[in-house]
Amino acid sequence: MRMRAKVITAIVVVILLGFVPSNQANATSARQGDEQWELPPVQWNASLDAGYISTAPLLAHGIVVVKVAGSVPGSDSNEPAGLWAFRGDNGEVVWRYNHTASSAGFEVAPLLWVEDSLPEENHPCLSNHSMVVTGWTSGQFTAIDLITGEEIWSHQTEVSTWGITGEPKEISGHIGFGGENSFEVICALNGSLIGSIDYGNDTAYRSGTGFAYATEQFLFLQGTESGHLLVADTEGNLLTNTDLVELANLSGDYRIRSTPSGFAWISADGAVHLSGDDHSILLLLSIDEYGNISLLNQTVLPMGAGTNLGYLNLLLPFTSTSEGVTVWEIADGILLPLIEINATAVSGEVSVVNVDSQDQNMACIPQNTQNGSWLLYHLNVEMTEWRPDHEGYLTAACAGDGLVLAGGNDASWLEVRYRDDDYAAVRDQFVASFGPLDDEPDPEPDPQPDGGNGSPPTTTTESTIPVFLVIPFFGVALVVGLSFLTPNKDLRRQILIFAAIAMLVAVAMATPFLTGMLGPSSEGSSSERPTASSHVGWKSNVPEMVSVAFHFPRNLSPLPEEECGLTHIYGNSVAHYGLSADFKYCIMVISMEVEPEMNVGDATLQALDEAEIDYEFENQILGLFVKLIGPAEGGDENRWWTYDLNGEYGMIGVSDQSVVAGDEIDWHFDDGGY
Repeated sequence: MRMRAKVITAIVVVILLGFVPSNQANATSARQGDEQWELPPVQWNASLDAGYISTAPLLAHGIVVVKVAGSVPGSDSNEPAGLWAFRGDNGEVVWRYNHTASSAGFEVAPLLWVEDSLPEENHPCLSNHSMVVTGWTSGQFTAIDLITGEEIWSHQTEVSTWGITGEPKEISGHIGFGGENSFEVICALNGSLIGSIDYGNDTAYRSGTGFAYATEQFLFLQGTESGHLLVADTEGNLLTNTDLVELANLSGDYRIRSTPSGFAWISADGAVHLSGDDHSILLLLSIDEYGNISLLNQTVLPMGAGTNLGYLNLLLPFTSTSEGVTVWEIADGILLPLIEINATAVSGEVSVVNVDSQDQNMACIPQNTQNGSWLLYHLNVEMTEWRPDHEGYLTAACAGDGLVLAGGNDASWLEVRYRDDDYAAVRDQFVASFGPLDDEPDPEPDPQPDGGNGSPPTTTTESTIPVFLVIPFFGVALVVGLSFLTPNKDLRRQILIFAAIAMLVAVAMATPFLTGMLGPSSEGSSSERPTASSHVGWKSNVPEMVSVAFHFPRNLSPLPEEECGLTHIYGNSVAHYGLSADFKYCIMVISMEVEPEMNVGDATLQALDEAEIDYEFENQILGLFVKLIGPAEGGDENRWWTYDLNGEYGMIGVSDQSVVAGDEIDWHFDDGGY
C-alpha cells in the first residue's frame, strides 16, 4: 500500500506541474511562448446517421469506438443505438454492435475501457478480455470485446425513465456504476452481480461513479438526484448514505449530476458539485475508512451543468457552470480556483486528452451551441477551438491518446485528426492488435487516407555495390597479374602470398556490406514464426520504441510457472498478459527508446540488461553470436537462438542489422531458424 501511495503522489505531482495559476483565459488568447500549437488536420470522418453522439469516443489498440444513440423518434432513419469501431488510421469499419433494446434516442453513459489482465488470487474478477463497458437507457450494462465487437456479458438493472446515464469505474475487476434506481458492482470477468444498493425513493441521473482512497483501501462514491452521496466498498456493501444538502445546511433542491472528484488524494479530501435551480454549490469533503463524511468547506457558484470527467477527476476537481469551466486546487482544507476557462454553453462532459506523444494534456470542453465546437485548453499555455466540418450541437467531450484526436456531435458526425507524420504509428497501433485485413496482404502502408495532406513513409533498398568495395579486389587482381611478369620465381611466390592475404582482408571487409545487400528485403517471405505482438496488443503502448521479445520454451523460462504468459517491460512500467494454459512459450518483451545507429545486437543487449536476464554472447568475425539467454543454452536438443525482425528471418549478423522506431525483434529458441 505504501507503494500505491507513492504512485498516487507521483501522479499528483506530474499533473500539478501542468497546472499553474493563471488569469481567466479567453478563446482568442495565444500561446504564451514562441510557437502556437496547431490542431492536427482532419484525416477522416464518418456521417453515421445513427442519432446523437453524446459521449466521448474511446481510443484503444488502434481503433476508435464511438457510441450512437440510435434514430431519434420521429426521424426517417432506422439505425439502432450501439457502438461503431473504426480503424484509427483510415476510418474503415472494424465492427459494429447494435443495442436494439434502447429506443430513447439518447445515450449519455460514457465508455469505459477495461484491459485484459493475468488472473490474480486476490482479484478473481479481473477481465481476461480487453473490452468496452457501458450502460444504456434500456437499463442494461454490457461488456463488448474490443477486438471482435461481440457481447461478452450483459447485466439488467431496473428502469423507470432514463436507465443508466452515469460514468462507471473499475477497481481490480470490480466495476461500480450508478443505475437509475440502484448502485451496482459487477464482476468484470463474467458480468455476475457482486453487490447492489437500492436508492429507495431516490434516483440517479448522469452522476458518474467516483472513488476514494481512504486508509489504504478504495471506496466507490455515487451521487443521487436528491443530493445524497453513497459510499460503498468494492464488494457493493453500503457504508454510508449522507444527505449533503442537510450536511451543508442548505435549503432548496439540489442534485448531483457529476463525478465526485479528488478523493484519490492521499488525504481522501475531494469535492462534490451540487447543482441547484439557479446556482450551484461546490463542497469540499473528507471521507474516512468507514465512509463517514465531514464537510470542510463550501463555495457558491453560478448554475452548474451535469458533467462526467476523465482521469483528472481523481486528482483535481473540475466544475462547469454558466460562466465557464474552473479547475480547483485543494489546499489546507479549502478550495481555491486554479484555472478559469472562459467557455460558452457547457452542458455535457469535460475531458482531459493527450494531444501528443509527450503527454501534453489539454482540457477538452464542448460548447453546446447550434454550431458547437470543442475548446482545447492546454494547461496554462494556450487555447484552440476545434470546429468540426459538419457542425451541430454537441455535448460529448473529445478523446486523445497522444496520436489521435476524435470527437463526435449531435449531427451523428465523427471526426478524427492526427499529424501526417504520425500515419505509420497510428497504422501500427491497429496492425499490432488486429493484423492486416484480408484485403491488405501487403504490410507496407497504404496511401494516405482522404482528408490528409501528407504521405506515409516509404522504404527503398540500395542494390548497387559501393565502389570502395570493388577497389581492394581490383588491386589484388592487378597484383596477381603483375606477378606473372617477373622472371624471379621466389619474388613471384612472395607476391602471390601477399595477394592471398590481401584477398582475405578484402573479403572480411566486404562481408557485412554484402550480407546486408543480399539479405531479405521487407517484402520477403515471412518466417512463419509468430511475433510477440501477434498474441497480445501490447505494441500500441510503445509505437515509437524498439521492442525485443524473447520466446522462452515453457520449461526454460526465467519466470516462475505462475507468471508464464507475456510480460511487457517499458520504462518503469510492467504489464502482464495471460496466454492460454497450453501455450508452449513464456514471452518477455522489453521496449526502449531508439538510439543513433542502434542495431539488433545493441537493442538485444540493452533489453537483457533491463530485464536482468543472464546471457552469454561471443564475438565472431561476422559479429555477435548468441550462446545463452537465461536457462536456454544454444545446442540443447539442437535448438539455437535466432532472431526475426518484424516477422522476417534475420539473415545478417545482429551487429550489422540496424533498427528504427517501431521495429520488433523476436528471439526464438528452436531448431527451425532457417
